[in-house]
Amino acid sequence: MRGFLELLRQQGPLLGFGALFCFASSFGQTFFIAVFGGAIRSEFGLGHGAFGATYSAATLASAVTLIWLGRLVDRVPVARLTSATVLGLALACLLLSFAQGPLTLALAFYGLRLAGQGMAPHIAISTMAKRFSASRGRAISIVTLGFPLSEILMPHLAVAAIGLGWRWGWRGFAVLLVVLALPALLGLIARAERPRASTAVAPAISLVPSRRQGEVLRDPRFWLLLPGVLAPSIIVTGIFFHQVHIVGAKGWPLGLFAATFTIYALGSVASSLASGWAVDRFGASRSLLAFPLLLATGCLLLASSDAFAAGILMMIFLGLASGGQSTAVNALWAELYGTEHLGAIRSLAMAFSVFGSALSPIVFGAVFDRGVPVEGLAAAAACYVVLAGSLFVPAFRREAQPAA
Repeated sequence: MRGFLELLRQQGPLLGFGALFCFASSFGQTFFIAVFGGAIRSEFGLGHGAFGATYSAATLASAVTLIWLGRLVDRVPVARLTSATVLGLALACLLLSFAQGPLTLALAFYGLRLAGQGMAPHIAISTMAKRFSASRGRAISIVTLGFPLSEILMPHLAVAAIGLGWRWGWRGFAVLLVVLALPALLGLIARAERPRASTAVAPAISLVPSRRQGEVLRDPRFWLLLPGVLAPSIIVTGIFFHQVHIVGAKGWPLGLFAATFTIYALGSVASSLASGWAVDRFGASRSLLAFPLLLATGCLLLASSDAFAAGILMMIFLGLASGGQSTAVNALWAELYGTEHLGAIRSLAMAFSVFGSALSPIVFGAVFDRGVPVEGLAAAAACYVVLAGSLFVPAFRREAQPAA
């Protein structure tokens, strides 16, 4: 804990910038947009399928764009890229508020997902990974606390906005982004970049040769790591998206289950901080090995019991797996491939993650439609996690070998 406090004391503005940007990304995150799903579907006369297809298509399009756009983190000053991203997110909020049909709705979703889910956290986390070296894990774990904090607080803002009218709510969000979030972000990054003899952060010196995006795609390690890296995004998104069906099949009270999301968030926070410490102490590759076991345990709890206590434990293990693995993975890319082209590499990995999170609700839904019980799907998910996680071992055995 002393190391975290010292890091906050020395680099508070830079870490505050990252945490605030992760928090502000909530306007483009599924958990926030989904609160408005019923109002938007009613306004446009869309069924669940049409609404989900529109949202998934926009998400997939944003993932493709991110592969190219994410490279700008390596070439454009942080303040300039931050301004463009926040203004783009605000514009998408406005577009949603004035949407008149499926096309403008899809374009608004595309903007929200690209700027919110994509670029905002990409800039925040890449900046930490590039500017910190010995304390990279702790720095990433601190800024990613913006995610669970937004998951706890922002749904309340969304509910209040619906009470005022969902269109006016999204116009208000655009104003908040431009009037409050953007000046705060620019102020924090300006303070972080102000020369201070005792605490200035120089760009991290990479101990491994920096690899370009194309070299990473030709590296067998990347493809061995990818199934396990994507596992939390695929499985947790699928479970959360179909929580109503899962809770109904288990006989759990829906309102009571909703309260377990706070437990999930707290588990994510604790695991992220612990992972940050472990990454700085033991390295990202060693730290990453534990998290597939936590995720598989969560799936097995869902598969093995109808008791509500099992649901609570499942959410704890899902939170522990998601928060900790996210920190370790974000540090891993810098350890494996250097920091010079880290923006391009992270954007590639994020694009795969977005693809997984966009497709998993469709796949889970199709499996449930075929009559597969929740227990069967959860057991299959646990098997996938174990198999995918086992590929980490040969990937890290190749760690000392140069990319092809």
